[in-house]
Formats: sequence, C-alpha cells, structure tokens
Amino acid sequence: MSTDTSVNATQAANRTTDHSLIKSITPRGSDPVEVGALTVFVGPNNVGKTAILRDILRLGANFDVSALDRSGDDEPQPIVLSDLSFVPKLSVERMTLGLTVVDESHPDGPLVHGVAPNLRMPLRRSISKNLKNILYRPIMTARSVWTSSLGQLMALRMAYFSPDDRQHVVEPTALRSPVEGPENLLQSLYYAEPEIHEALNDAFGEVFDGMHIKLDASGRVSAMLRIADEPFPAETGDAIANVRQYESMRMLHKEGDAYQSVVGMVMTILLGQGRVILLDHPEMFLHPEQARRLGRWIGTRAPEYACQVFVTTSSDSFLDGLSEGRTVPTILRTSRREDITHLHTVPPAPTKAIARFPVFSTQNSLGALFCDGAVVAPGDRDRVIYQTVAGRFSDARNFRFLQASGAKNLPFVAGAFRQAGVPVCVITELDIFRTEKDFTELVKAVTGDPPPQPWLATRDRLENHVDGAYDDQALSRSAHEVESFLSKLEKTDIPAKPELSAAVAVNSARNWEKLRHERLEWLPRETRIWVEELIEDLKRKGIFVSPRGHLKAWLDLDVKDPTVWLNNALQSLHVGKCPAELQAFVGDVVSHLRASAAPARPTRFGNRT
Repeated sequence: MSTDTSVNATQAANRTTDHSLIKSITPRGSDPVEVGALTVFVGPNNVGKTAILRDILRLGANFDVSALDRSGDDEPQPIVLSDLSFVPKLSVERMTLGLTVVDESHPDGPLVHGVAPNLRMPLRRSISKNLKNILYRPIMTARSVWTSSLGQLMALRMAYFSPDDRQHVVEPTALRSPVEGPENLLQSLYYAEPEIHEALNDAFGEVFDGMHIKLDASGRVSAMLRIADEPFPAETGDAIANVRQYESMRMLHKEGDAYQSVVGMVMTILLGQGRVILLDHPEMFLHPEQARRLGRWIGTRAPEYACQVFVTTSSDSFLDGLSEGRTVPTILRTSRREDITHLHTVPPAPTKAIARFPVFSTQNSLGALFCDGAVVAPGDRDRVIYQTVAGRFSDARNFRFLQASGAKNLPFVAGAFRQAGVPVCVITELDIFRTEKDFTELVKAVTGDPPPQPWLATRDRLENHVDGAYDDQALSRSAHEVESFLSKLEKTDIPAKPELSAAVAVNSARNWEKLRHERLEWLPRETRIWVEELIEDLKRKGIFVSPRGHLKAWLDLDVKDPTVWLNNALQSLHVGKCPAELQAFVGDVVSHLRASAAPARPTRFGNRT
C-alpha cells in the first residue's frame, strides 16, 4: 500500500490488465479448480465458504486471522483446501506492486514495507536475489514455497476483511511518518493520491444514496473518517477553523455497522494494489438494494485497482449486483458431502440466464444458488400448491420452489439450474409424454443425458394408443369426415392426407385431454403398467409426473374458477386438510432432492458459513 509516486504511476498504467496471483485452489480430496480475477463462492450455509477464504490466506501467506499468536515458522493448518497454485512466471515488479521500499541497501535485499493481511499491523520483508528464479518456476504451489522468500513476501500480497473487522479498520489512528511507512489502512489513505479519496467518496455515495465521506487529518496528529449528508465544505487557510469545521461532522467510527463495513471493504480494494483481496460476506448489515449496489461497485471498479478479489456471499442481491459489473465473475458453488467440500464452476451462460431472463428474474431465482436444491413446477399455481404442501407436511427447509411460466419452459429453467450445480427436481403432468421432442428435452435438461431407448419405446407405446383410441362419438365423427372427403374427391383432385391428418389430430388432442382428466385409469392395463414403470424410473432421476393428470385433480373442491379454487385450496391446506396421496407425492419430491443435495455439515473450528 504505497506512498511512492513512481509506484502509483505504475499502478495507474496497469489497471486495465489482469493482476491475478492465484491460478487455482484445490479442495481436500478433489482436483484443482481454476479461479479468476474476481471469484465468488456461493452455496448453502455451513458448507465451508468462509473457511475457504481463510484457507487461501493460510496457504498463500502462512497467516491465520483466527490464530495470530501462532509462530510464522509453523506450517499452515488449512481446513477445507489442501493447496493452491500461483500464476506462473510472475515478475518481481508485479510482486512488489503497491509496496514501499524503505531500505534499498538491506543486506538480504531491498526491504519493502506494507500492511499485514489483517489490515492493522505493519510488516516488512526483503526481496531476496533468488526471488526471480522462484517466480519463473513453471508450477508454483503454496506448499512448495512456504519457506522460500516468495512465501515470506506473500504476507504483504494478501488482505482479508470480514464485517467483524470493521471497527478495527475504521477506528481513528495516529499519523505516521512517510519514512516509516503506514501500519493500517487509514494511514495508507492519508498518503494516497486524490483519486483514491474521490473513489472512496463515490463508492460510499453509490451504496448509501449520495452520502459523503472524507478523511479528517486537520489536527495534524491523527486521522479519522467523517461522513455527511451533503458535500464537505472546502478547507480554508486557517488551520484552527478547519479543525472546528470538521468537529461538527459525524465520525464514522461512531456510526452504524453498515457504514463501517462498506468503508472498510472499499478501502481494502482501493488501497490493495497488487494484492489478493479476500472479502467475507460483504453484504452483512446491508439492505438488499444496498448489497446490490455494493456488488455492482466491486464488479465494476475492483479490477481497476490491480488486485485479485475473492468473495463469499449468501446474498442473491449482492450476486445480482456483482453480475452487473464489467468483470464477468468466476462463480464457484460450494457444497459439502461428509467431510469433503466440492466446488462446482457455474458457467457464465446459466448465471446470465438466471440473473436476467424474465422467467427467472421475476421470482428472484438467484436465491436458488444458496439453497440445497430447487423444485420447478409448470406454473405459479402449481408452485404455490406444491410449496405449501412441502412447507406444512414435509421437512423442506432451504429448498427453493420456482415456476417455469409454462410446461414448455421446464427444460430451459431446469437445465440452467443443473448447469449451475444446483440439485433440481421437476414436477410436470402427463402431457410431457405427448411428443418425443418435449419428453427428450426435459429428460436431457434434468439429467444431462438423453432418455434411454426403453423410455422412448414406452412413450411411443403411449402415444400410439392415445392417438389411435376412438370412442363411439369420435368414430361417428370420423366416419362423417371420411364420407365428406370421398364426396369431395369425386368432384376435385384434393390430396387425401391433409384432411385425414386433421381428423386424427383433432381426435388425438381430445384423447390427451381425456387422459389428463381420467388419468392412467383410462389406459388399458397392458399400456398402463408400462407407463407406471416409466413414471417410477423418471422419479429416480428427479422428474415427477403427477399421477393426477392436472393440478385441480389433487383437491376436489367443486369450484370452476381457477382463482377461487386456488384460494380455497390454500385455505384447506393451511388447516391441515391435505389428501394423503398429495402429501406422499410431494414427500417423494423433497426426499429425492434431499438425497441429491450434498448434506451441509458445519465446518470445524467454528467456521460460520
């Protein structure tokens, strides 16, 4: 965190490039996972998100924020990660970006000064002659450089901030000579260029509706941050008048948690040139809209300050804002099975779809990334009924129920969540078997694979029966259509196929509607047993076909109006009147989703999330 103007010029010249230091992280028992310039960890609570951030610090800098009294000579003791790898062939200039050189002639190499990863104590490290050789290794893992000069220097290349650190970071501090170098962020801010002060004020105003913030060092012996609803008045040439003027302004360290937390995070980024910035749940203390604004600021501005950012979050609002920034974040969904943490890279396409497409954005679908699983129903009435039953009669905690705005959208919605690594179930109706195309698309969206041939054969068997089944009225109508067709054929040269196909299509539609209302009992036994077996197979894959054919068949309330029916149905469910068959159906959905989701177990050593 520099006070050197030449270093600042280098920073400004390089702000448009990727300054990542870490290439990948490796969870215990898993393969390495690539990270980016801006990486965000999402997922349910108690799956190790915070522990991952602290492990990055433990491995990368041999620094433990939860055990500051440990010896620096001790090996790090990571919890979730086993190792991490650095970007190969970094330059010495990159590794010292933002640091102050305090002694060029030190016997161990130039001595650099900076602030420790906890942002409230000074550190000095020497740049040894063999650092360049270490940096040019084709593969550099944290474990391989723990005891090297690079391992020592990394303590000045990382910064960790959680909302718990807010008061320590923003509390007033004594000023320090530039020769000695800063020992905390406020001292670094005092010597920072004007554009950093302007950026801090802009960020504060962006999150908090135009409010203002300014560093007050008018007393010449200490510095503190003050905030105001209006722009600060210009300083005068009278030193005493300036002090009196600032004394009337509100002091940040005596204000609310949200103000302090946001300012601490923003300063960590603005003054963290060249560092790996670790932000733990930045949305804490913020309203959803404030969290979204902060996320947007980080996604837009953080890359401008030559740092690599890792964030954990449990807020869909913050994640939504982050996705609005100029930098495409690398999203890693975290889950935990037994004692192994799994990281699933969420591709940009489903993230963009879930955040922006109306079928998702109108129902806050990003929240599903933080749940143990998602249930997708065809329409909103279906969603409301199934969610109500699950909430009252099944243990469906931390599952998100969503609707697809129509059965045709089920593959699109379910597929996006599967690609995002969210366990997903789909509830649909017997119409799904009507065409091979719709059936295949849904199976592939939910499972990732096309339906096996026996499933397609059963679907064909059902379609052939429904399309070929005629009742007496249908036969009479068809006979009349044939007679009419033959009469026309005697007079004109009309092709036969369109007329006959239309008759078949009308009858087919009529029979599919009959199947919806009369359910599987309408089918002959030899066809029904095949369809029932297929429905059971689909359940094991997360596709639940309602045996009732359509939603209203679950609750016979003798009401035709859909809105009145829904209100009456919800009233019945809320007083505990729910058919056993409906309870069992929804219970199967919840049980399948619970088995598919990685069970969340609290991480050791008091890991919060």
